[in-house]
Amino acid sequence: MVAYLNQMMTDNFSEGYLTGGEISVSFIRPVRPGDLIFGKGIVQEIRVEGARHRLVCGVWLENQDGEKTTVGTASAVGQVREREE
Repeated sequence: MVAYLNQMMTDNFSEGYLTGGEISVSFIRPVRPGDLIFGKGIVQEIRVEGARHRLVCGVWLENQDGEKTTVGTASAVGQVREREE
C-alpha cells in the first residue's frame, strides 16, 4: 500500500521526493480484495532548510467508501527561489 503513496509523491514532486523525500505511515484499516484505493494528500507545512524548502504533507489512502486505510506524513525538497515582483 505504501507504493501508492510513493507513486503519488513521485508524480507530484519528482526528483524532490526521489532524492530527498521521506515517508512514514501507519496502517489503520485492512484493505480487502476488490477494494478500490485512492491516494490523497495535502501540504501541511513548508520548512526552509538552507538553500531549499521541505514540503511536509499529510498523506493517506482511502477505500471506495471513503474510509482511511493508511495515514501518515511524507515530505519532498525543492530549491528556494527568489520571489518575482
